Amino acid sequence: MIDPDARVDDAAVVADDASVGPWSIVGPDVEIGSGTVIGP
Repeated sequence: MIDPDARVDDAAVVADDASVGPWSIVGPDVEIGSGTVIGP
């Protein structure tokens, strides 16, 4: 899940079951793997 307040670049790769919390910033050269939790 990507929080609506997070900023995730369209080129970033985010696994389906990863969680990106509010106020997070994810750049274009980032790959977030399965089960990863970023933010609160």
